[in-house]
Amino acid sequence: LDSNTNSATTVRMEITTLHLAIISKQVSIVARIIEHLRDDNTNAENIKDVFTAKTKTLFSGDDANILSHDVRSMDGMNCFHLSCKYSPECLSILLQFLRRKGLIKHIPILLEEKDADIQNTPLHVAATLPNTSVLRLEYSIVILGKHHHLTTILH
Repeated sequence: LDSNTNSATTVRMEITTLHLAIISKQVSIVARIIEHLRDDNTNAENIKDVFTAKTKTLFSGDDANILSHDVRSMDGMNCFHLSCKYSPECLSILLQFLRRKGLIKHIPILLEEKDADIQNTPLHVAATLPNTSVLRLEYSIVILGKHHHLTTILH
């Protein structure tokens, strides 16, 4: 509630269970969610849907600017954005799963997705934080022969 104008600002966030587990740094929960995807009956399209799902942050009211940049910047993030921002350990689980499942070819698509707020890719997010996310992403990118993405952003 804005005390000056008595008008309320409402925020509604739509996130998946995987997103919530990543944001709250629940590595064991992320691992369990991923375990369910390991089932041989889970096809690549279903896995892609889980990994490409994006957060949605909806604002209504007179002054959505009172919300923190951190909340506003979560709009349109996929699980790679969130892992880079909140939990490098979760990022490792996601990358290892894709490698084991033989779906490593999908990583460039996921890493090139931009968030809705400032159009950052997961690599942009990782490069701005003092954690090991950028190193884990660099490793995956080098494996895929996409090292130029990392060099362009960091230089």
